[in-house]
Amino acid sequence: NLSLELKASMTGLAIGITAQGEQDPKTIESAPKPSGTDLICITGNIGAAYMGLHVLEREKVAFNKIPASEMASYKQPDLSRYKYILSQYLSPEINPKIVEQFKEASIIPAAGYFITDGLAATIKELCQEHGTGAKIYLEKIPIASQTMEMAKEINMDTVTAALNGGDDYKFLFVIPLSEHEKFHKEFPNVDIIGHLCKPEAGALLVTPEG
Repeated sequence: NLSLELKASMTGLAIGITAQGEQDPKTIESAPKPSGTDLICITGNIGAAYMGLHVLEREKVAFNKIPASEMASYKQPDLSRYKYILSQYLSPEINPKIVEQFKEASIIPAAGYFITDGLAATIKELCQEHGTGAKIYLEKIPIASQTMEMAKEINMDTVTAALNGGDDYKFLFVIPLSEHEKFHKEFPNVDIIGHLCKPEAGALLVTPEG
């Protein structure tokens, strides 16, 4: 179901769209409750969209500094080396087929989220909603090479981009530990980045040093 809301804007027309879906009640009822041993996985690398935004912001600043007398000879900058991170921000691809894959594999996640406000916010939402803690392992978080390169270029910590960047549009799922072997076989391109734990532990980012 789609609802379309139109509102006037100082710069034109703004369109806000809300999408809603339906699920078989039997599937919802049979979903396992998240427990302290469940695995946390995501469907793709994160932080790229935030770095793509930084490319655009930097180019905008540079463009605004061009004197009016030189505008006639202005040439569009070559941004081909930023193609991937720009595409992640300007035209992210959402793969809803992952839901069908779970159905075909007969695996029902204990919980599922859409990462739009950054990994950190999503993990906190997961912990608050289900009354658990979570441990995310830094070396397990998938980050694209172009994301790392851009972060280095602007002297930003790559981890900051991955955790707090937002606009990633990837799926995060919680998988029962008992499904680990089957999940690894059926979803080889999905990254397991951590696991749930006791609520008193809180939401933690675990470095390679522990």
